[in-house]
Amino acid sequence: MKTHTVTSQIACAGNRRSHTRKTYKSVKGINWNIGAIGNNTYEGVLLIDLLKASGFSDGDITSLENKHLVATGLDTDFQGEPFSSSIPLSRALDPSNEVVLAWKMNGETIPKDHGYPLRLVVPGFIGIRNCKWVCKLEISDEEAPSCMQRRDYKWIEEQDWSKIDFSKYPSINGNKLNSVICQP
Repeated sequence: MKTHTVTSQIACAGNRRSHTRKTYKSVKGINWNIGAIGNNTYEGVLLIDLLKASGFSDGDITSLENKHLVATGLDTDFQGEPFSSSIPLSRALDPSNEVVLAWKMNGETIPKDHGYPLRLVVPGFIGIRNCKWVCKLEISDEEAPSCMQRRDYKWIEEQDWSKIDFSKYPSINGNKLNSVICQP
């Protein structure tokens, strides 16, 4: 298949969570400072090309626009369930978004810590949507069933967690503008 190269910044949605706690409110999750971010060049196959090579016609692909691409990794979450995350399939269907299933990072085989043997790279989306150690891709009518998709990575104002209906809140996908001004 044709190889595609994309340079992408990947950042955790919780990057600078420690600052959020100081200035806004208490939020759940690891107390990240400014380090949950990286910028690399990935090499792999565009998801749209993979779908076409799998037998999908242009007409089939158009009918999939309201579905989700669910990526499952070889790791498990904190509850022992297989890790999975999803993106709107429409994101992967537009080649200008450069969503790739990557096997190289910075010209070399992706290191194990960064997702070897395959990593889903979704430029412009939060880190959790860039699934590492991909073992399965599915097209689904619904988002991934994992807690990382259905309960975490949602901006929720309610502080009493017993009152929250998580299904009413959309999953966070895109990165928000985030900057730190430094002096050399």
